[in-house]
Amino acid sequence: MKNFLLFLLVVLFSNILQAQNQQSRNRLDELKARIDSLITFSNSGGVTQDNRTKSLSLAFDLTNKIKDDSTRIQLLSSLSYYSSSSQSKNLFKKINLETIKISNSLKDSTALGNAFWDLGYYYSRNSVKDSSYYSYSQAQKIFEAQGNKFLSGRMLFNMANQQLDVKDYISSEANVIAAIERLKPLDKNKELYNCYNTLAIISQALKEYEQAIEYYDEALKYLKKTDNPEEIIRENINNRGLVYRDMGEFKKARNHFLENLEVDSLKSKNPKLYAKTLVNLASTKLKLNDSIDVSEFISESIDVNDSLQDMRGLASSYFTKAEYDLFLGDTLTAIDDGIKTIELANESSSNERLLETYTFLINIDSKSAPEYAQKYISLNDSLVQLERQARNKFARIRFETDEFIARMSSWKRRLLS
Repeated sequence: MKNFLLFLLVVLFSNILQAQNQQSRNRLDELKARIDSLITFSNSGGVTQDNRTKSLSLAFDLTNKIKDDSTRIQLLSSLSYYSSSSQSKNLFKKINLETIKISNSLKDSTALGNAFWDLGYYYSRNSVKDSSYYSYSQAQKIFEAQGNKFLSGRMLFNMANQQLDVKDYISSEANVIAAIERLKPLDKNKELYNCYNTLAIISQALKEYEQAIEYYDEALKYLKKTDNPEEIIRENINNRGLVYRDMGEFKKARNHFLENLEVDSLKSKNPKLYAKTLVNLASTKLKLNDSIDVSEFISESIDVNDSLQDMRGLASSYFTKAEYDLFLGDTLTAIDDGIKTIELANESSSNERLLETYTFLINIDSKSAPEYAQKYISLNDSLVQLERQARNKFARIRFETDEFIARMSSWKRRLLS
């Protein structure tokens, strides 16, 4: 009798435990479903930034109710990814920091690498280039150690873009080539297109124009292997035109820009590139002392850029308009349009356009030339200093990374000896 009662108690206790476990699993599933739903909603089209932030914040708060870190890290990784493009910097940093902390405690290298990737993207969006480079480099080390050549290559490419932005051309080129070495055996055509396109931009910046054209040729080869490449092919043609313009081969440049304009759908499918092509064609025709249709090209580019609220594009349009004014001998209007360009360039933080416009006005506005010369010197010196500081930071990060790898190699050799 006692054994029977004991058996009943064990069965009863076991059933209670099973019921409790099932309830816990049900609550966890409901919690995960709610968090996933909030994340999905935050990424829906038409959601305001305020509602997006609130959804992601609520989802993050709900993750704190999950006790199992293995389950929680999956949700945190997703939140880190989606919040990296949020306008709420504090929310992203809070989520990303927690993701990195839990990833480290679980020794989950994939989640950790992805978290550093998110952090690199966040810093890149906010133009903190040294922090972006460092974050991408941390992710790259992790993916490389995993043997994930694809993601390692992508991180090297991201690092190269940060270096390119501060005109660290040689180091940028080295990282792009390292990325290509990892991506080529994998037949990653889209990424290889991006790599060769960047090598072309670097070569153009270094005035190695023939090399730039070769890289654009190579980029086009990979681009044609991707899905729906037509729109990006137009970008490639535009970029080639710019190289030929820099080389002084204005007829070749003009023909490239005209080729793009012959595509009827360019204006509707890619109005930004359409406006850019109009400006490039107008500017190139002036170099050939050909003013036919130039006024119409510039006016239409202004209308399109204005409809897109593209301040950088408008600055380019008005600078070309100033060049056209000067071509017609109307210096006063050229000065006015130059001043308008400065306003737009300041609004869009287009420093290269500012420097170009200051030089333009120095040459045609003798009264204000000293003022523009001072502004040019001040801005140029400031940019050179910032770029030098960023390059130095990148160099320190590379040194510390190489030093870390050397220590690890030495440690492994000692273990094996």
